[in-house]
Amino acid sequence: MRSLFQYKKTRLSLLIIVFGVVAPEFFALAEPRSVVITEIASSLPTDEEWIEVYNTTDGIVDISAWRFVEDFTENDPDGVRHKLTSYRADSLLDPREYAIIANNAALFLEKHQDFSGALFDSSWGSLKETGEKIEIIDGNGVVIEEFSYLQTDDGILARKDPFFSDYSSLNWVNVQGGGTPGKPYDAIILPLTPASQTSTPAEISPNSSSSEQVIFPVKPLEPPTAAAGINVAARVGETIIFDGSRSYDSSGGELLYHWDFGDGTKAEGAVVKHAFLLEGDYRALLTVSNSVGNDSDSARVTVVGDSSEPVLLKNNEPLALTPEDTRTLPPKTEAVIQGIVTVEPGIFAKTYFYISSKDGTVASQVYSADGEFPDLHIGQVIEAAGTISSYYGVKRIITRAPGAISVIRGEDPLPGEEVALSLIDDAYLGRLITLKGAVLKEDGKIFITADDGGRIRVEVKNGTGISKTDLHEGVLVSLTGIIDKTVNGLRFLPRYPGDIVVVTPIDVDAPEGVSNKSRVLGEKAEIVLPEIEYTPSIETLEYTTDEQSRSGIVKYLVATAAALAFILAGVFVRERQEKQRISSS
Repeated sequence: MRSLFQYKKTRLSLLIIVFGVVAPEFFALAEPRSVVITEIASSLPTDEEWIEVYNTTDGIVDISAWRFVEDFTENDPDGVRHKLTSYRADSLLDPREYAIIANNAALFLEKHQDFSGALFDSSWGSLKETGEKIEIIDGNGVVIEEFSYLQTDDGILARKDPFFSDYSSLNWVNVQGGGTPGKPYDAIILPLTPASQTSTPAEISPNSSSSEQVIFPVKPLEPPTAAAGINVAARVGETIIFDGSRSYDSSGGELLYHWDFGDGTKAEGAVVKHAFLLEGDYRALLTVSNSVGNDSDSARVTVVGDSSEPVLLKNNEPLALTPEDTRTLPPKTEAVIQGIVTVEPGIFAKTYFYISSKDGTVASQVYSADGEFPDLHIGQVIEAAGTISSYYGVKRIITRAPGAISVIRGEDPLPGEEVALSLIDDAYLGRLITLKGAVLKEDGKIFITADDGGRIRVEVKNGTGISKTDLHEGVLVSLTGIIDKTVNGLRFLPRYPGDIVVVTPIDVDAPEGVSNKSRVLGEKAEIVLPEIEYTPSIETLEYTTDEQSRSGIVKYLVATAAALAFILAGVFVRERQEKQRISSS
C-alpha cells in the first residue's frame, strides 16, 4: 500500500510539474490582445500589399500614434517602423471594428471598390512571401502584437480566430482570391461529425440497388455579432434613424433585432426611427439574437435642448455647432462645426487648419486626408461638415466630401489671448494665445522661458515663412500662435513672421534718443543721433579701384576717422557744458 501511495504521489508531482511548464504556454496562446492582425496580403504586388487589423475589445482604441514594423534584420534588429496615416474614417477603432493598413491606400480602393471600412495609408518596402516577423506597436513603442507569418506564394493569409494567439497553420489559412478586407473570415473547416449532432444525412445510389448513407458536414450555428452604428447627436424632438444592419451571423442564420433607447421606449427591427423628448446623454442598446445566442452593442446619443446650439442629425438636415459644443460630443458623431479660422491650411500642414469660438476659449481642428480645402483666410467664419474625432486632446472634425467646407462671412482676425507661460496646460490645446518670454536654444531646439518658471518648446513649421534664425537667443519676445501636443509633450507653433514681436525689457533704461518700443520681426529699431553742426576740413576725395588710387583710399579713411573723432569731441563738450549748467543752477 505504501509503495502504491508513493507511486501515486510521485505521478501526481510529475503531473503538477508538467502542467506548470505547459499551462503558461497554453494560456498565453489563449490570451486575447487588444488589436490583432487578421489578414496579410503579402503575395500581391508591392503597391497592392495590405494587412487587416481588428479591435477585439469592448472599448474604442486610438491607433493614431501606432506604427507597423517589418524588415527585421541583423543590422536592424528593431525593424523599420511605418507611420499610419488615416486615409478614410478617423484613427479610432470601435469595438469589434476592422481596419485596413495599405501600402498604397488609393490603389487599395481602386482594387476594392466595395470596401467601406476604416483605411490607413502607410509605406513599406515589400512584405516577404516566404514569411517574416512583423509587429504593431503603440506610440510609446510597446508591442501590441508580434509574430512571424507563414509562407504564402499565392492568396491571402487569413486568421481563423482573432481571439486565439496561435500563429501556426492551426489558426491561419491561405485564402484564394482577394480575401475579406474589412469583414470577418467566414470559412470554417469541420471534420465529419455524427449525424445526430450537426450533420445532414442524404441517401444516394450511384451504381447499385443498395442505399448508402453519406454524412455531409455543415457549419454549426454561432451566436451573432451586434453593430448598433455610429454615435449621433440631436435636438429634443428630432427624429433619428438607427441602423443595425451591419450586425451579422457568420453561420448565415436569421437574426432578431431589439432596440432599447434608454428613455423607456423600445423597438424591433434592423433599422428603426426614434425621437427623444428630453435632453441628456442616452445609450441606444441593440440586442441581436438567433437560435444559439445573442449579442449587444450600443450607440451613444447626445440630445440637447431647444436653447442649445443645434447639431447635425444623421439622415437629417445639417445644423451648425460651435466649437464649444464639441466638448460633450463623443467620437464618431456626425456634425457641422461653425468657427473662425485662426490658422489657414498649409501653414502647419496641408491636411488641416484650426478654427476657434468667437471668444477664443475653445478650438477645433478641421482635417481632410486629401488636403482639398477652399481658399481660406484668418478671420473668416466657416462651416465644416464631418465626423467628430480627437487628436492629442484637440477636437477634430474629419471632412470627406468636396463641398464639406463653406465660407459664411469674413471678420477681423482674432487676437491671441495673453496667457502666463507657467499656466499653459492641456486646457489651451488648439487655442490662439500670446506668450512672453526669453528665447533659449538647447541642442538645436528653441524654447521660450519666463521668470515664473514657465517653459515651452517652439517649433517653426516650413509653411510659416519664419526662419529659426529670426529667434535670437536671450532676446525677450512676445509670440502669438497655437498650443499643440505630441508624444513629447506641449509645444508652441507660431503662424506667421508677424506673430513674433521683439520686446525691449522695460526694466532697462534706453539711452537718450533710442526708442524703447516693442517691434515686430522685420522692423528696424529707430536711433536718433544728437544734432551737431560741423564742417569737415578735408575735401571730398574721388577714387577708383585701380592700383594708383591706393593712396587716395588711405586719405579717405583717415578723413572719415577724423570726422568721427570730431563728432565724439562735440558730444563730450556738450555733455560737459550741460553738467556745468546743472551744477551752477
